[in-house]
Amino acid sequence: MFLDKLESIFNDETKDFSSLLEIKDIVLYGAGSLGEMAINILKEINVKPKYIIDKSKKGCIENINIITPNEIKENDKNNDLFLNCISTISRNEIENYLKELGCKNIMHFYNYAYIKCPKLLSNGWFLDKISKYEQKEIEKVCEALSHDELSLNHYIQFLWEKLKVKEVINKDFPVLSRRKYFLSPCIENQLTDNEILLDCGADLGQTINKFIEKTNNKFNKIYAFEPNSKAYKYLKDHFGNDERILLSDKVINDKNGLVNFKEDIGGGMASKIFEESDNIKESISIDSLNINPTIIKLHIEGNELNALLGAVKTIKKYRPLIMVFADHNKDGLYKIAKFLYSLPDYKLYFNLHDYVGNTAIFYAISNYKQIYTFLKHDK
Repeated sequence: MFLDKLESIFNDETKDFSSLLEIKDIVLYGAGSLGEMAINILKEINVKPKYIIDKSKKGCIENINIITPNEIKENDKNNDLFLNCISTISRNEIENYLKELGCKNIMHFYNYAYIKCPKLLSNGWFLDKISKYEQKEIEKVCEALSHDELSLNHYIQFLWEKLKVKEVINKDFPVLSRRKYFLSPCIENQLTDNEILLDCGADLGQTINKFIEKTNNKFNKIYAFEPNSKAYKYLKDHFGNDERILLSDKVINDKNGLVNFKEDIGGGMASKIFEESDNIKESISIDSLNINPTIIKLHIEGNELNALLGAVKTIKKYRPLIMVFADHNKDGLYKIAKFLYSLPDYKLYFNLHDYVGNTAIFYAISNYKQIYTFLKHDK
């Protein structure tokens, strides 16, 4: 079923960005949160965009003017590099729109950042070449997902992005925008009244709020880890009075110790372990927490696999529902999936919640959890 699709991907031509990368003048399309992050990331490599294009926003960001599409100069359309800074809308839709405006040179910001500064932001990772071994590992992931058509088709779309930097969408299985985590089809009916959430990468509490909402505030406990100092302060201010919510600013890792940690990459987004940072943070493994989570969520900017390796005992003992981001680095191609589908009595799922391979999440649900939830709701 999926082998023909994989062959099409493996045999397709790899996109060549070399001519685009030679262009010096940069223009951003999209003045939202990703556009703001792009400005901050580009600042780190001494690149300042000429301006930002947005259909509705006006003014400026970091002294860079925002203009409407109608204000783009003809010379710029021919000579500048236009970086798409939107991942919530189809890549093809935006690129076709820019082409209709007359823009010649177009690339997604994530892919540009991955090539120019992969240590700062790797979300746009892709492989120029893939070995026979990697092909076999990808086939195993497809086999593990084959029980669920949506998961398999979303993973195939993810592969097109990460192996060929192309958007190939099956219209029967649209991207699940604004439906990640507890709103995913494989998760939305799994929650009970006594859940214990381990939220790794809690940010500003978005997952916490959704968890409280979906459990009707009938949950046992939340362990929230957020090492970004500004975000951690926000969590303390907003959730510190609830005794059921325990907060920590430690870094989740495969072992306990100290790590170099960079904060505020791109205006507070994508803080992560970063060897070149002189900011030292304490790290801790999930197993060393000695807790019994029923749900583990990992969104920790590329350190997800290490976190899983430090949680083996906890997972095998308590069989939690697991939700893991796959788009931060090449671990998301098959290594994270292999860890999850190798767990005894677990089923693997995969959803895309944005475009360009962004907000790609593996879900793993134990058979025990599914049976327990069915009996709970069947009463």
